[in-house]
Amino acid sequence: MINPVTLVEQMIELSSDKLPDRWEGKWKAMAKATSNDSTPYTLQRWMEEVYFDEDKRSEFTKEDIAKICELVGRMLRFEPSTRASANTILEDSWFERFHSRQL
Repeated sequence: MINPVTLVEQMIELSSDKLPDRWEGKWKAMAKATSNDSTPYTLQRWMEEVYFDEDKRSEFTKEDIAKICELVGRMLRFEPSTRASANTILEDSWFERFHSRQL
């Protein structure tokens, strides 16, 4: 079962966003109960491990995965006012280039 400390740790590890200053004190108090010995596990690292599985045929390059992670990261901002909308992400030139490669 996931607890608040685990959830915040995952958010911090998978987001390229900086934890807002106003959350810092609460996070430090929560984190005292946990040890942070593990190597950071980034969204890109996770996606590459999942996507480049030896049994799968890869349609994306490592550069594509990096760009996808950057786009997802823009939607995963801690502060809602700084998050990119789905429409903004879909307007990115990467989608046009990717679809043109598929034709």
